[in-house]
Amino acid sequence: MAPARARPNAATAPVANAMIRGPCFNCHKSRHLARDCPYLKKQWQPTYPAHVHDTLMEEIPEGEPVTASMFPVNQHLAVVLFNSRSSHSFISQTFAQKHDQLVAELNYGYRISSAGADVLTNWMVHGATLDIGDLRFWVNLVFISGLVFDVIIGMN
Repeated sequence: MAPARARPNAATAPVANAMIRGPCFNCHKSRHLARDCPYLKKQWQPTYPAHVHDTLMEEIPEGEPVTASMFPVNQHLAVVLFNSRSSHSFISQTFAQKHDQLVAELNYGYRISSAGADVLTNWMVHGATLDIGDLRFWVNLVFISGLVFDVIIGMN
């Protein structure tokens, strides 16, 4: 006769059809939660909302009070859209890389809502110069991919 096996206590025994856990907020894999994650814990970054409108010329509604023209941004000619409906000022990834703009990583991020989808970024060009005639303006430009305009100047 085989020895009797101990029966687990019903209060601590796992349920046979236990819920599959996850996805983990740390590594985004399933079957565990962030508190049980075997991977290096990421530091939490606050994310602030932002929105950009009219990322393409065709998206601008008829009669909308916006202006688009070419102006020097950090001494490089850029297609600049002035749009009061955008919450921040933005620089396209293409323009920033083409002209070797100094892009800094932030210790917070932006969740940018646009017509297509939400975009997350934590990169910015600090203190870019925008020359309009004899006037020079300093602007902080949030780095965003998928932008057709080189720069969008918003309400900030």
